[in-house]
Amino acid sequence: MSDNLNPREEFRRSMSEVSLLSNDDPLRQSFEQRISGEDSWAEEEWWQLLTEHTALAEHVPRLFDADAPADLHTQLLEIPHREPATPSRSKAHRLQWVLAVAAAVLVVLGIGVARRAEFNTRLRTVARLAADNHRKHVDEESDFAVAPTEILEKQLASQLKFNVVIPTLEGSLKLIGGRKCKIGTQPVAYTLWRGAQAKRSLFQCPASELDLPREMAPTIVHTRSAPSEPVQSVRIWSKDGRAYLLVGE
Repeated sequence: MSDNLNPREEFRRSMSEVSLLSNDDPLRQSFEQRISGEDSWAEEEWWQLLTEHTALAEHVPRLFDADAPADLHTQLLEIPHREPATPSRSKAHRLQWVLAVAAAVLVVLGIGVARRAEFNTRLRTVARLAADNHRKHVDEESDFAVAPTEILEKQLASQLKFNVVIPTLEGSLKLIGGRKCKIGTQPVAYTLWRGAQAKRSLFQCPASELDLPREMAPTIVHTRSAPSEPVQSVRIWSKDGRAYLLVGE
């Protein structure tokens, strides 16, 4: 559906997604820098979004910030047995138990939905920042160090202070070179690859730095690096605690 949105509507949707991140999130801070470079309408709508979130937080309990109790199942099963039920009260106790179970199920489902929405927002934000770097640097081949894979891994690791593992990518992709870069404010290892039809960018850093799981199956995210840019596909996955973002598929 994002293909049918005009650039301004696409940017509005991006603002709505990023506004859900915490104030100190580096991805949100990076996006706020982009907003400051847009026309005044963007800053006005961003301020309106933040005002709405503040008002909502003041009136709605922070239910989804808490985990469901570990012994929730046991507590629910004990409800009908806490007091001896008389014939006149047995129906009321059964109804109480049913309502308690229904409420607990809604809480657990709500927590799951909220966390999944937050995770999807993070994936879209990370993908958008990676696509933006790809657009800016894909044609700057002279800035990339050229070396055999093992040597390049060591060079990048010494610059970034984390272990760098350059994966073997499927198809006809050929490694061009690598350099240090950033996604938002997060330092990453950036390797450039040549495909049969176009060049591709691969970014990697510790998965924990992007709040991604240590192991995650490849997920394709469609995004724009800027409102006027075409849609890009970004493949995101993690392996052995390292997150990878491949742009240009």
